[in-house]
Amino acid sequence: MKATHPWVVGIVLLSVFVGTGCRVVSRPDVIVTLDAMNAGVYPTVEVHVIGVNNDAEFRRLNQVDLSTNYNWVREGQNARTYVMKFDNDSEHTQTLKANDPVWKTWDGPKQLFIIASFPPADSPDGDRDGAADPRRLVLPLKWNSWVGKDIPISIQQTGLVCQEGYKPWNPF
Repeated sequence: MKATHPWVVGIVLLSVFVGTGCRVVSRPDVIVTLDAMNAGVYPTVEVHVIGVNNDAEFRRLNQVDLSTNYNWVREGQNARTYVMKFDNDSEHTQTLKANDPVWKTWDGPKQLFIIASFPPADSPDGDRDGAADPRRLVLPLKWNSWVGKDIPISIQQTGLVCQEGYKPWNPF
């Protein structure tokens, strides 16, 4: 009976570990499509995809004024930013694959920011914070948010639109 005791303890510990904290954040494909109406409207539309896993970065990206204070060149050169460029010579659908190395640099992101250079700010007061700005999407990456799903996003005249339903979530 003593010989089976370590196995029982091991199985119990393993089931507790698996059941409580061993949930992996989903890594979906992020598929961004330039709406046909927008093709040719702007010479280039740049989209930045950024995984966020801390409160300071979340607040910075959520509140930055995209028209004046967001440095498109510097952010685009950041190794933690995945950049998609849409122009007359590029495909109108581009994908950040679930197995792209940038996911590892994000180190278990809890939120995914999608920031686009189009459309221009539509508010007379300038930019807006968070999802109120049509050029910014903040998507949850809870462990079960996108399991078995892709994240389809379209760039429309009115802004970025996620074509898959989701519930906003702020873990910070």
